[in-house]
Amino acid sequence: MSGPSRREFIQQSFNAVCSYFLFESLFARDLFAQAVQPIIKHWAHQLDDLCRDLRSNALTLVQWQEQVETLLNRIELKELLQFIDFEKLTRQFDFPDLGTATKPVSFPKL
Repeated sequence: MSGPSRREFIQQSFNAVCSYFLFESLFARDLFAQAVQPIIKHWAHQLDDLCRDLRSNALTLVQWQEQVETLLNRIELKELLQFIDFEKLTRQFDFPDLGTATKPVSFPKL
C-alpha cells in the first residue's frame, strides 16, 4: 500500500484544519502586520483561484490538493507568527472581570 499511514493522514488532516482556521481568523480580524498584507492578500487570492478552479472542474481533486500543498508549503508557521500584529489582537480581547467566567468545582471526598 502506497501513501500515508492512517496516523500520518490524520496528522496531516489535523494540521490542515488548524492552518485553515488560523488563517481564517487572522484574515477576518485583519491581524497581519501592514508590511506583509500585500503578500498575504496575494497568497489568499491564489488560494481562492485554486478553489474556484476546483469548483469549475478545471482542476481534478488530486491536482488541486498538490497545488494547495505547494502553496501552503511556501509559508512557514514560524515566519507567519512573526508577522501577526499581536498588539492589535490583544486589544480585541474582551477580558471578563476577575472570576466572572469561573464556576465552583466540587471534588468528591476520597
